[in-house]
Amino acid sequence: MVLALVVALAPAAWAEPGVELRLALSEVLKPGDGLPSVRFVGVTEDSRCPAHAVCVWQGRADVVIDVEGAGRVELSTEERGRWWDAGRWMVQLESLRPLPDPSGPPPDYVLTIRIATR
Repeated sequence: MVLALVVALAPAAWAEPGVELRLALSEVLKPGDGLPSVRFVGVTEDSRCPAHAVCVWQGRADVVIDVEGAGRVELSTEERGRWWDAGRWMVQLESLRPLPDPSGPPPDYVLTIRIATR
């Protein structure tokens, strides 16, 4: 009886709004469903803690995307979870991979964002 009550009171799972996009550097994606095309322009800063390191501060990465009809939008990992204004749309930075490796070549970045209509 108690288990049934707990299950009945558990919150429903909420779906994230919008569409998730994964973009390689300079890649352009057109998600459809009335959403604009998006291009991953570049990484303007990447001071995140390197892979396999222990850091006092996690650091941050700043990226620039180009959203059709809205222009350039700057996103930061420091404000992960924030919805950024992109004209008629909203954009959320989910992740930037990989973490920096100071001993290796510049990484082949992959940016994961979520885009939704206002």
